[in-house]
Amino acid sequence: LKCSCPLLSRGCMWLGTLGKCEDHLDKCGYVYESCKLECGVVLGRGELEMHEKEKCPQRKVECNHCMREFKSCELTEHLERCPKMKVLCDLCDIQITREEIEKHLKYDCGMVREVCGLGCGVTLTRNKLVFHVKDACIQREIYCEHCEECAKYCDMSTHLEECPNVTIACDLCGIEKYRKDIPLHVKDHCLENEIECIFVKYKCLERMKRKHLDKHVEEKQGKHLGLTLTAIEDLISSQTKELDKLNESVEKQNKHIDQHRKEINKLNEDVKYQNEEIDKMRTEKTITSQRIELLYSITDTTIITWEIENVTNQRMHGFSNRSSVSEQYEMAGYRFSFKFRLRRQLFIVFPATPWNRCNNPFIAKCNIVLLTNYTIDCGKVEVNQKDLARGCERTITSFSEEDIKKYSEPNYASGLGKTLTLEIIFTMQ
Repeated sequence: LKCSCPLLSRGCMWLGTLGKCEDHLDKCGYVYESCKLECGVVLGRGELEMHEKEKCPQRKVECNHCMREFKSCELTEHLERCPKMKVLCDLCDIQITREEIEKHLKYDCGMVREVCGLGCGVTLTRNKLVFHVKDACIQREIYCEHCEECAKYCDMSTHLEECPNVTIACDLCGIEKYRKDIPLHVKDHCLENEIECIFVKYKCLERMKRKHLDKHVEEKQGKHLGLTLTAIEDLISSQTKELDKLNESVEKQNKHIDQHRKEINKLNEDVKYQNEEIDKMRTEKTITSQRIELLYSITDTTIITWEIENVTNQRMHGFSNRSSVSEQYEMAGYRFSFKFRLRRQLFIVFPATPWNRCNNPFIAKCNIVLLTNYTIDCGKVEVNQKDLARGCERTITSFSEEDIKKYSEPNYASGLGKTLTLEIIFTMQ
């Protein structure tokens, strides 16, 4: 059975069997449907597709300036504030994007009015201000055409009044010179300048213009000669006085020098004496050191000094027992008696006495130093327990003929012999 589309009244011209009518209605463009974008419009299926693509206010559209997507109903509002959209500058009519308009007005727009940055107070558009600063501002800096010094335009007239390279006329003679050369010109060359006479140092006090100087010198030759001679005499007199003062000063200096020389000589003598004393002290120090070393090396020590007066040749050859000395000492718990005897030889004698008996063995060393003006002679002896028990005599030193002569040479003033000094270091070990 054939039938037409139920929507024939809307204009659908479909004809077909009844069985296919339902399939046709699923595709029929005259079936009403709501807009899928939810704008609320109801249209036939055939018109709805075009509506959703081109007319629906809820459809997505792209901004031609920033390339972002918006609903069609919001695009107009977006275009009013789109930062990428070009707009006209209100001052210079240049097209520029909305986001750059502020920067443009701040830095680039030539129609913005600004105050001159040099401080003259003028307000101009930016385009005109460039030429104003360069060529018209009274505060701009320019170079002087004479000295090339830089100064402000408003101060240039003041500078020109002082510029050293500006040519001006001399106030006296009218000759034109650089301002910096005028003082030298007036001082040394200007013929109209009033100057002193060249003999002013000789007390010619007249003044005249430079152009009259030669005439003055020629007319006053006699006066100048007299003044010159007077000045020379005064100079000779003053030089003579100075010379006398110098001679007096030289004499005083010579006296001081002589005095210093005497003081130096005295100091040299003192130094020489001090050196001699130092040498003596060094010798005594050496002897003392030797004695100290000897004393440190022994267990117990007794030091005896024996002076033998009036030693003569006869006493040295004789056998007088009067040239002897007896001593008794106690060392290390022992008591000893001994004596020295001087003949041709120097003896130490230990007599066999109860004092010299010891229960313990020992060795006694005797070191004798003969102190003379010529030399130091040493003799050493050793004794033991048995020697002391039975008594003994030891020879310390023998005197040669030369020693006897040297030690016993009499003193012709007194007729007496010399004094021998013996230092005996007696050691118990």
